[in-house]
Amino acid sequence: MDIKLANLTITIHNREFPASEDYWDGNWVNVTVVYRDYYSTTIKIHGPIVHLSELIGFLKDCERLYETLKGNAVLDPIEPNLRIELNVKKRGNIQMLTSITPNQLTQKHEMFDEIDQSYLSEFITGLRTVLEEYPIQNK
Repeated sequence: MDIKLANLTITIHNREFPASEDYWDGNWVNVTVVYRDYYSTTIKIHGPIVHLSELIGFLKDCERLYETLKGNAVLDPIEPNLRIELNVKKRGNIQMLTSITPNQLTQKHEMFDEIDQSYLSEFITGLRTVLEEYPIQNK
C-alpha cells in the first residue's frame, strides 16, 4: 500500500511480527520510503522503521494542519532513518522538510519542498487506509 506526499512515497508492506499481539512488537511495520525529486535524486530506505502509533500521531497532526492551516505536523520515528516535518508558512503554503538516510552513521540527507494544502487530502486518506488495514494491536 503506497501513500504519497509530494516527492515522498511510503509503501507499507506488512507487520514486522505478524503473529505478535503485543503493543510494542506487534505494531512495527516494514516500509519502503523513497524520496525522488525533479533532479533525479533518489534516496531509498527499507525496514521496520515505523511504529503504527507514530503514524497515528502524524495523522492527527496532519488532519489538524489541513483543517486550520496553522502550526506543524511531524513524523519523528524512534528509528533515526526518517523524519518528516510540515510547517505552515504565513501565506498558507506548507514547507516540507524530509530527513532520510539509509545509514545514519555515514549519511545525512535533508530536502525541502513547498507544497500546498491540496497535497494533504490524499495523504491523510492514505494514512487512514493504512491504519484501517493495520490496526493498533493491544492498545
